[in-house]
Amino acid sequence: APPVPPVPRAPRILEPPVSPTRAASIELRGTTGAGLLVKITGGASPVPVQALAGPDGLLAATVELTMNRLNRLFALVEDSEGRTSAPAAVEVVQHSEPPFVSMAARAGAGPSRRRG
Repeated sequence: APPVPPVPRAPRILEPPVSPTRAASIELRGTTGAGLLVKITGGASPVPVQALAGPDGLLAATVELTMNRLNRLFALVEDSEGRTSAPAAVEVVQHSEPPFVSMAARAGAGPSRRRG
């Protein structure tokens, strides 16, 4: 029987994205084998974001983030035979809402009493 080729290695994320961020999307950069397809799940897209690594193995993909949430992104490599790598995981907090503080939540916000 012919040897079974190994599954691809997980992509390496070059720089973790800034987190938290106010941006609606991030550029995820990484490396893998030349010409390999990388699929990124998580974030706001209902389908995986796809990026093809260049001849040097570098890849970059723009990933839309789910607003005001922790986004868990998973990048995996798929080879020409459909075998997939283990995922490389990245977490990004998208935070664009200004903080809201209820007046009742403030310390000492009960009814004021005056002495007199």
